[in-house]
Amino acid sequence: MTLVAFVGAIGWTILLSFTRSKRLPDYAIDWTDWARQYNRVFKDDSWAIALHNLVFLAAGSAIAIVAGFILAALIDREKRGQDVFRTLFLYPLAVSLIVTGVAWRWILNPEMGLEATLHSFGLTWVNFNWLAQGPTAM
Repeated sequence: MTLVAFVGAIGWTILLSFTRSKRLPDYAIDWTDWARQYNRVFKDDSWAIALHNLVFLAAGSAIAIVAGFILAALIDREKRGQDVFRTLFLYPLAVSLIVTGVAWRWILNPEMGLEATLHSFGLTWVNFNWLAQGPTAM
């Protein structure tokens, strides 16, 4: 079922790419006009942004897969301190994503989180504004 839905969605997207669809699907395929559709897409500024985000996501996913394999191999080996390593590595996986999100929200809160703590130590140049700005946040 998943394969059918996945391949079906890809096929439907390719089919719609040969039509004059904009926001809503228009199933009238115009085989002579498909080049104009692709030219319109490639000239759009959003295409470059989407392509950049796709490459960034693919690179990040590849790094995560390789790092995950290495960490899994390290967990599997019988070494001294293995219990501590397993606890530190597997504990975040047991915590809910909502709890993790709330914790990061508290940590990155500029009034009481990590930024405020660093400011109290005299590191006033530290700020986390890059998380809320469009060019630096996906």
